[in-house]
Amino acid sequence: MQIKLKIYDILLIIAVIILAATTIFVKFGFNDALETAFPAHVLPARDTLVVAHFWQDDTVESALRMLAEAFRKQNPDVFIEFRDYSYAAMQDMLLVPLPEQITDKKQKDFASSDIFVFDPRWLSEMIRNDTLEPLSDYIQEAEDEPADTWAVPLTASIDILFYNIDVLKAVGFERPPKNWTEFEKYAKVLSSPGRYGWTFSLVSDGYPEIYPWIWAAGAAMLEKTGNGTNPAEVIPAFNNPAVVETLDFINSLKNAGVIAPNVSAKTKAQKINEFTSGKAGMMIASIEDIEAVRRKMGDTSFGVTTVPHPDDFAGSRPIFGVRNAYAGIRKDSKRKEEAWAFISYLAGQSPLLANAIHALPGNGNTPVSSKDDSLYKKVYDMYESSEQVREFIGVPDVRALDAVVRDALDALFENGQIPDETARTIQGRWEEALGFSKN
Repeated sequence: MQIKLKIYDILLIIAVIILAATTIFVKFGFNDALETAFPAHVLPARDTLVVAHFWQDDTVESALRMLAEAFRKQNPDVFIEFRDYSYAAMQDMLLVPLPEQITDKKQKDFASSDIFVFDPRWLSEMIRNDTLEPLSDYIQEAEDEPADTWAVPLTASIDILFYNIDVLKAVGFERPPKNWTEFEKYAKVLSSPGRYGWTFSLVSDGYPEIYPWIWAAGAAMLEKTGNGTNPAEVIPAFNNPAVVETLDFINSLKNAGVIAPNVSAKTKAQKINEFTSGKAGMMIASIEDIEAVRRKMGDTSFGVTTVPHPDDFAGSRPIFGVRNAYAGIRKDSKRKEEAWAFISYLAGQSPLLANAIHALPGNGNTPVSSKDDSLYKKVYDMYESSEQVREFIGVPDVRALDAVVRDALDALFENGQIPDETARTIQGRWEEALGFSKN
């Protein structure tokens, strides 16, 4: 079964809407833009449309409610109910087939959703579990290009380097580090009693924190010989020289004592707290974390920039691994027409939605927040000028692959395993997980 992921070019149904909406976003604020929201499909009354998502943020609930109300102005008999779950809970329930007889109320509620908002890295398992409705009947396909798409991109995110401006200036640095040598130098100078140069965590939602460093180095962890949708076409390449070099660099920082301790158990919230409290001068985090940092540090005490790359990096553009939130229709939904109408609507409102969750639009439009916010404008400019990687979309069992990496890095940090051995361990276990054989 072919997974077709380049749906930006074939979402012709919503393309005109998106172009029209762009001028609205530039001219009006959030509420005004919703008041002038583009027409949605007018649908007959059926039942409440249930949307399951993992956007857990203080601003999300009200923003989603406002979007739903704007949609209802065009469809007064279509009610929208949002159910929010943690990223981990969504992953658990979407990647493992639910039993035919469900007794757990949380699972029942989840299984009754009409729309799933999910990480597209889960797509392979979701298709294998027959979770999603194919969108070929809903998306107008381009000539000579069959439509076999499964979901629509709503928002995008990247991981960036956060740095404490005040602390850097206090030790003589007027700008953030650009390459590995500078990063190590900065981290060593920043480290002092009660403070470390860098805070790093192996505990995370989504992919391990080592991945942004690997991508920034221009390296890849997988080779794809086909369309990357089944194990035979995805070849593990974690032990390639560029990835091992990245592990060597991280290990050198560990050996230099510049990384805040307890990396194996440290949560994302603890990592951010170490940074915002001044206990660490730098960290890698998502653009969605800008608001959490800003609430504690204000607008002028920290900055953001690209993840440092190797000194001999030959690329002309920074490289980011992109995380997306996609929306798809549950295969057994009784309200598929309404679900598609609301997904199309959300895709057209992607700049406003991205603004609400502090992310980037999934459809390429300029986010609302970049208009008058210097930090988000910098992030958007970096994103626009970058090479963007989505290495694990369509790869099966990504959760298992991520777990292998975290386990091996735990051995590197806690048990003194050397980087070469770490890379070989990951390579071997990835080959086993993906059913790959060299013979």
